[in-house]
Amino acid sequence: MIELYFRVPVEDIGYVVAVVEAYEGIAVVTAPDSDCGEIVWEVPEGMLAEARALAAALSREIMLIEVDELTQRR
Repeated sequence: MIELYFRVPVEDIGYVVAVVEAYEGIAVVTAPDSDCGEIVWEVPEGMLAEARALAAALSREIMLIEVDELTQRR
């Protein structure tokens, strides 16, 4: 699994989870510290291009920003 890290407005975490879950198998989204809007996508290696494309589409819709690592580590 490859981990991608994002920041998103707290009120949009549920939306991101729902959208990613709708694309079955593309990623599993967790929010180690949902109070600060940081989320992790665990992406199967064969789905990385699709996950990045979905993240790009979401970033045009909401303020989803990819980051190198989380502020609060698990």
